[in-house]
Amino acid sequence: MSPAPRALILSTNALEAQDLAEMLESFFGMTSAICRSIDAALDVARANRTSLEVAFLGASIQATDLSGLIGSLRDSQSTIVLIDAEPVSAQAQGLRSLLRPFSAEHVREALENR
Repeated sequence: MSPAPRALILSTNALEAQDLAEMLESFFGMTSAICRSIDAALDVARANRTSLEVAFLGASIQATDLSGLIGSLRDSQSTIVLIDAEPVSAQAQGLRSLLRPFSAEHVREALENR
């Protein structure tokens, strides 16, 4: 049986999601669940409330209503990072931001002091 995911990645960009999952595994030892829809991500968040530590939510998804997913992730006390969101906007919501193009160092910085 595979370990419960410690990271959730919601992105419609498969290559970006895989790169991010590899960075999280390499630098933090985190297994990731990669989702391409909000409904799938919400299912993962609900099923893994005790193991999820971080969630990365892609910008192309941000145009839709993420309030239910963000609420569920906040309930599990996960660190939430919006990909390509303006830092000021993300911080106003109590979230973190990761701007494209990003490197492993940017990912590390986004997760510092969580």
